[in-house]
Amino acid sequence: MNDLTTTAPDPERRARPDLYDAIDTELKVLAGLKSDGDERARLRADILRRCSPLARHIARCYCGRGENYDDLYRVAYLGLIDAVDSFEPVRDGTFLCFAVPAIMGQTRRYLHGRDWSKRVPQRLERIARRLDPTIDALERRLSRMPTASEIAAELGVDIGEVTQAMIATRKGTQKRDGTQRKDSR
Repeated sequence: MNDLTTTAPDPERRARPDLYDAIDTELKVLAGLKSDGDERARLRADILRRCSPLARHIARCYCGRGENYDDLYRVAYLGLIDAVDSFEPVRDGTFLCFAVPAIMGQTRRYLHGRDWSKRVPQRLERIARRLDPTIDALERRLSRMPTASEIAAELGVDIGEVTQAMIATRKGTQKRDGTQRKDSR
């Protein structure tokens, strides 16, 4: 038995087995209608409504990665809208084969963008690991809090990298006792 037969189907799909039937035909009709007509808007809205369980299913697949389901569903639904609007029946084959990778790609890009903003480059991580001991040594030697340029000179790196490492790891904003450090540039 493969994974496809052991997973529970979407409850909306089970309730309406014809949910995705005739989507390809309707998309062909949609492609032939004027872009500003009421009939086109109604047909597009109906297609989006009928395919929204697909976006919900894909959003559920990406839950558990630190993101709220509602946010994931919104992103997946935007992917569905893009898929409906960019689908060309003659070129793209069946809609579901076109839409699933498009929606998944939109969701992955969203998650990747969120992860990238949290990630600190390795070079800055290496500098950040050396910040505390260096700051402590300079503080003892100078009898005051060292400036960013003094820290950079001690580490043998650019002042910009020290500043970025401090910001990325928030080491430059608070002392160990919780009080705010004064910007000492």
